[in-house]
Amino acid sequence: MNKKINENLIWPLDNLETYPFSKIFKIRDHQIRFAWQIIDFVFLLLHKNINKKSISSKAEISPSAIIKGNVVIKAGVKIMEHAKVIGPSFIGKNVIIGNGSLIRESFISDNCVIGYLIDVARSYVGNSCWLTKTHVADSFLDDEVNIGGGTVLASLRLDNKCVNFQIKKRKISTNKIKLGAIIGKKTQIGANVTVLPGVKIGKNCIIGAGVVVPNDIKDNLYCKVKHELIFRKNEIIYNGNIRHALRKKLNG
Repeated sequence: MNKKINENLIWPLDNLETYPFSKIFKIRDHQIRFAWQIIDFVFLLLHKNINKKSISSKAEISPSAIIKGNVVIKAGVKIMEHAKVIGPSFIGKNVIIGNGSLIRESFISDNCVIGYLIDVARSYVGNSCWLTKTHVADSFLDDEVNIGGGTVLASLRLDNKCVNFQIKKRKISTNKIKLGAIIGKKTQIGANVTVLPGVKIGKNCIIGAGVVVPNDIKDNLYCKVKHELIFRKNEIIYNGNIRHALRKKLNG
């Protein structure tokens, strides 16, 4: 592999040789210059290398789960009721995929917990990550990243323009309509966080609940929203008759 990579350009990622997909697919060379290109790289590897369905006899898959297309499922995997995996996808050892979750064209590394009602699309999830009722699209999560319930890693701008990417103080266009987040090792993200398209979050960060993350966050930072609670006498009286009338209309 090409070891002459500018670390500033691939931050918060490590040397690409350290990641499971490099060892599994025996990558010898690549054209990665900027961090966002790693997502396309993994996506291409999945399509190029996973050309059949391979499910370990030591995997436990619910009868109501759906496995569609070319998928590699390793030993110790548990796929719960009504979950769905769409290929090409790679599910590493001892991964748990919870009820009703959807994995699409993604690489899930070993020992991850993909909890209840999670959507992972065209993304890489590193070793020992935990996700809870969240949406992860076109993103790269390094090892031991935990994401709380209700959090969204958005990948599409409201104006549908190409996503920009910040390199130091300069913003450049990725020429990509869809690009989610790149998150460094051991970062913990709380509930109901929104990470906007093309944002990078460094290693060992904590993002508190309810934060909207519009810009990159450096390594080893704690980020939270400071709310001001306002209390006053309540003068609004609940009128159940209005809701009762609306329900009657719904019932026809």
